[in-house]
Amino acid sequence: MLVTAIILLFAAAAVFFFSPVVLSFGRWQSRRPSLALNAWLTALIGGLLLSVAAVIALIVGALNVQRGDAGPQVLVPWIAGWVALFAAGIAFAVVLSASDDFGRRLRAEVQVLRSRWTDWYVDSPFRIVTVDDDDPCACSLAGRPPEIYLSTGMRRVLSGDECAAIIAHEKAHILRRHNLILRAAAINSACLPRQLPVSRRFRASVLTLVEMIADDDAVQATSADAVRDALESIGRFSGDVSLRLRSLRLRRIHLGAG
Repeated sequence: MLVTAIILLFAAAAVFFFSPVVLSFGRWQSRRPSLALNAWLTALIGGLLLSVAAVIALIVGALNVQRGDAGPQVLVPWIAGWVALFAAGIAFAVVLSASDDFGRRLRAEVQVLRSRWTDWYVDSPFRIVTVDDDDPCACSLAGRPPEIYLSTGMRRVLSGDECAAIIAHEKAHILRRHNLILRAAAINSACLPRQLPVSRRFRASVLTLVEMIADDDAVQATSADAVRDALESIGRFSGDVSLRLRSLRLRRIHLGAG
């Protein structure tokens, strides 16, 4: 079992270290963001499953040692198994803590948003809410009913078609359950060592990819021009360079320019 565990740990390390290099190579991610997101999630889940399998192998080895004859030659697998069990308990506690922290931050943000409601209407099954905020911002909240928040500043900066594009973008986040993916990214960042490439890049890549996917869905629901113009308008007001880059991506892919 010790040899099996070592092999599994090496396989997990290979996934964690080499998958970011492979998945970050080239520009295919901007053209196939859904495929890229699934690849990142597969790499993360695969590495975690290999790590869990290694821990189970070590624990099973320790239990087998307890049932057999004890001796100096079995001391190492016995210690390794119980150390692995202790580490698994700590990891589980960290996961629960990170998930709880994410939930608390989300609930706090929701309370602030709901304290600033100025108007709302139903676009079944969604509730579209306007909140009092001079900055152009929008977000979504999965729930019953799912809610989409647009600031008064957003409605002042954007035209009607551009607001519709942003609402379609936020609907895509809810329908694709991006909130669960973002929670997984937050837990990943809290649990894995920051020195791991998959830990450093996973959260940043996921945040970018879910926005690209929602942009593409908004294009299908409205138009490439409306989504691009909305991103450019918000980018000019906020100075967010990433919005400009997403606009250029839409121009290149959906409008055939550049």
